[in-house]
Amino acid sequence: MKYGLASKTAELSAMIRAVATRNKLGKSIFNDPYSKLFIGKRTSVIYYYNLILSFINPHFWNTGMNSVGYLLSLCRHRFIYDKLIHAMKSGTSQFIFIGAGYDTTYLNLKNSITSQTFIELDFPATQKRKKKILSRNGFETPNLMFNEIDLKKESVKDVLKAEHLDYNKETFIVIEGVLSYLMKNEIEQLINELPALFINSIIIADYRMHGLEEKKNLLAAQWLSTFSKYNERYVSFFSTDEIEILIKNSGLKLVRNIDLLDLWINNNELKPNKKLQNFGGLFIAENGNKINKQGISDN
Repeated sequence: MKYGLASKTAELSAMIRAVATRNKLGKSIFNDPYSKLFIGKRTSVIYYYNLILSFINPHFWNTGMNSVGYLLSLCRHRFIYDKLIHAMKSGTSQFIFIGAGYDTTYLNLKNSITSQTFIELDFPATQKRKKKILSRNGFETPNLMFNEIDLKKESVKDVLKAEHLDYNKETFIVIEGVLSYLMKNEIEQLINELPALFINSIIIADYRMHGLEEKKNLLAAQWLSTFSKYNERYVSFFSTDEIEILIKNSGLKLVRNIDLLDLWINNNELKPNKKLQNFGGLFIAENGNKINKQGISDN
């Protein structure tokens, strides 16, 4: 992203969830009534264009790189959301979102939150815009803490040290749509830091696979160009073996490492697009012995 500007890809992710919420098939994947709040004027053009297409084209979610990519993003978000809810019901009381963007998990769960703590870390400009929108719309966030961070320059430990967190607490850490924008040495530093900081934790994160960077892959080229125009480029790609080595070297235990396409929520009208195989993956890793892990690694 351009330094000093809020993330446009975070805004596009909110736009995808907003389109889905207004569409019958999309809503069956993820219903997010708050995401539309974060769509700016320029992105609203893309939003209404896609919304109209979703109404007039019964195959919208199955055809075209953007719509298929949108659905893959939705399925990823739904998967993470479901795992978080399970952890919350199982007693986990601390939830950290690294590169939170315009994630609305806290808003969607606000009526269920009691003593749990939610912590969001993201680029300063993105967080400032998010807090401004929440304030303008009258949202109170007593259990939500915001922490500005530039992951290329700062460590999570240094940013959170003023929060007086209980690092022994069961902690659920989400890193969604972030790692592909960091250099590999920055990713390694982040993944190594987390288990040392939070001794009883579950980490769930997605990544981009090498197939997405191949020039011969026309779908990949189109997908990448969609985001590069916002100066937010994918710079790191991993194989499943490389992820396993990364996790092992960090001292974490790898629970799952799967292709994003395996998260596709399937029904008669939403068939998986095999061309999306090897576009990205998702891993779940754990640290410590006190986390209630039942259901975290289930399909």
